[in-house]
Amino acid sequence: MHFFQKFKTYLIPIFISILVGIAHVYSLRATLPELSMDFGYYIPRLLDSHLFYLKNGFSIQWYTPTFAGGLPSYSNPNQAQFSVMNLLLFMFNPLDSLQIFLFLLAFISTSTTFLLFYKRFNFNFSISLIASFLFGTSGFMIEHFIVGHIFFSFFIFSPILVYLNTNTDPKKRLKYIILTGFVISYAIYNAGFYPLFIVLNSILITILLYFYCYKLRLDQIKYALSNLFFGFLMGILMGISKLSAMFYHTRFFPRIVDLDFGQSFWDLIIFNTKQLFLYQSIGFFTNTKMLNEWVAHKLYGWQIHETDVSMSPVIIFFIIVLLINYYKKNGILNIQILKNEDGTKKIKLLIFKINYNENSINLSFLNTQHFRFYLLITIIILIVFCFSIANTYGVLFQIADKLPIIKSFNSNMRFISILILPLIFIIFYYYSKLNHEIKMKYIALMILFGILNFAISYSKANIFYKKQRENWPFNLSINHSISTWEMMNKKPNYFKIESVSNTEDQYGHLKKTSTLISYDPLYGFWPGNWIPVKPTSNINDIENGNYNFTNPSSLVFPEENKKLSLWDKIHFSDKVNFQKFINYEQPDWKISNFQIFCNYLSAFLITFSMVFVVLGLFIKLIKK
Repeated sequence: MHFFQKFKTYLIPIFISILVGIAHVYSLRATLPELSMDFGYYIPRLLDSHLFYLKNGFSIQWYTPTFAGGLPSYSNPNQAQFSVMNLLLFMFNPLDSLQIFLFLLAFISTSTTFLLFYKRFNFNFSISLIASFLFGTSGFMIEHFIVGHIFFSFFIFSPILVYLNTNTDPKKRLKYIILTGFVISYAIYNAGFYPLFIVLNSILITILLYFYCYKLRLDQIKYALSNLFFGFLMGILMGISKLSAMFYHTRFFPRIVDLDFGQSFWDLIIFNTKQLFLYQSIGFFTNTKMLNEWVAHKLYGWQIHETDVSMSPVIIFFIIVLLINYYKKNGILNIQILKNEDGTKKIKLLIFKINYNENSINLSFLNTQHFRFYLLITIIILIVFCFSIANTYGVLFQIADKLPIIKSFNSNMRFISILILPLIFIIFYYYSKLNHEIKMKYIALMILFGILNFAISYSKANIFYKKQRENWPFNLSINHSISTWEMMNKKPNYFKIESVSNTEDQYGHLKKTSTLISYDPLYGFWPGNWIPVKPTSNINDIENGNYNFTNPSSLVFPEENKKLSLWDKIHFSDKVNFQKFINYEQPDWKISNFQIFCNYLSAFLITFSMVFVVLGLFIKLIKK
């Protein structure tokens, strides 16, 4: 009976998670058989890795001959070889893989948020259900997914990481540290560096808010934060193979972005509020082009998919309820003058109290130990820091912008999505204090309206982006990608590079050509203007002792390969490696000893951790 009772408890959240997943897939399908913008970058590269695996087995694809006359693959931060998408491609065509992947992401996002709010935060069933729906339908992931930024989806792991790192049970510590490491390493191997920064800040603010609101002891807070630290360290070590390869490559291509939005504080507050609430609130009823003008960043020309992170308008109802309740209790400000037992007077203003007598004034935090005051200050500083980074505003940004990672960020306004999970938590924490019950039928109506609103709003957005970029050379024909995938699975040995031509990335495989109409954010956003090779109909032509093909090891490990210079071409004496390369085999170009060490370290830690988790589950099942 206990099992069936638990099953009934989770049946509704599972059903809601399925509906949210379907709404995401509906939004993606709005422009079929074409997918717009950056799908033309990611899908050909996923297919490229798929072909490499078919011909070489499961191993690192260091380099690819398909794009731009030869490029590094594994060491590119935007390349995601070891991903769920690559796994799905062994079973499903690119369109089905995308749809299944997106459905799984939305399902995991919604269901794990329910688990977090219901099991960890101890909110009641109805509040947990609404909170999970709100996070699952927030705009950040879907806005990026429908334009091809499919690995921004790491954002959905925020609730899982908060759940794992608010544990104070010593028996579960090692397991949760390892699981945290797995999640962090997933971001590293799946081109998730932008969302990793967002997620780490978001979970840190949410965890500290949880500690503050639930009045955890200082030792519990230190314990939980140490878990997060060691979990993050474990993730870095699991991903050290990819991180090391990236370092070797990107040291030659430093990305320094000079951003200054140059707007006033209040303009930025209004802009961030629109980012968080506007699009889903009126997207159902309004012309998307007009909304793009309202929500896009006019100063830099960024469009709505870079700025919108909006939550369902359902959350506005709960904000209004909280404001009305606060106003009824306290008026506009909560000011009380009370007397202490010793005769001193106490002024109570919002969350602070001031004790004073004729000789001294003592400022302290209401009903707390002093460390909770410092905890609140830390939370405020983190929020201000995130606001500064998202808006390139203030002294904190000027300091942080000197750090190597932060100074490479572009489109910083995305980072306001850091506040989504903390906002949902704090709103429902205070709402739960009202003992304000909403009947289940009204909750169902709210959620169903929100999901319908989400599906229509973002399918409209997807259609709008496609119309805006109709002449963009990297819009993807999904039918052509399916044909490429089918041929790869039937005849992998058909594929080899025979020419270099002015062809878009998505057509390179079937045409047996290395594409020159190619772009990569690491080298240059404009297609092709950074590529040093020229078109040729015969890949074996030799000029000045070199093939007309870049030796990609010159861009990663030049010191280990006869001290090559950047963008050196493959010398005719290296014919064996050249032939391997253009046939999608692994050339014998050397890598550094440190990279070899990192490869073994990552492989060992990932294998050990997987065995540990599987054995733990097996032992748990035996005990039951």
